[in-house]
Amino acid sequence: MERRNSLRKAIDATAYLYYQGKRVARRCKVMNISSDGLYLEMKPHALHRGRRIELVFPIPTSRSVIKLRRLSGIIVRVTHDGAAVIIRKRTLSARARYERSVKGRGPE
Repeated sequence: MERRNSLRKAIDATAYLYYQGKRVARRCKVMNISSDGLYLEMKPHALHRGRRIELVFPIPTSRSVIKLRRLSGIIVRVTHDGAAVIIRKRTLSARARYERSVKGRGPE
């Protein structure tokens, strides 16, 4: 039985996994992603279902600049070779609200 609400897309990206502010894994490979979640290929270490995590994606923008994109999520499944994560959309919308509020302020 398929429980996903959105279409998955295959992807080949690298992310770093953080739990409680500390890096858990050196690198994770993101195997597939959708608007609701993603699957990480990695050694599962001490990951447990229900843990809130943060993923940091390094995105090169030029030869000398790398931007970091962060996503928060909750681990929903752990297997012998990885973990499934639900993306917390509230984090994304909170950032957008913050950016709008900062742009709306005049000089202080």
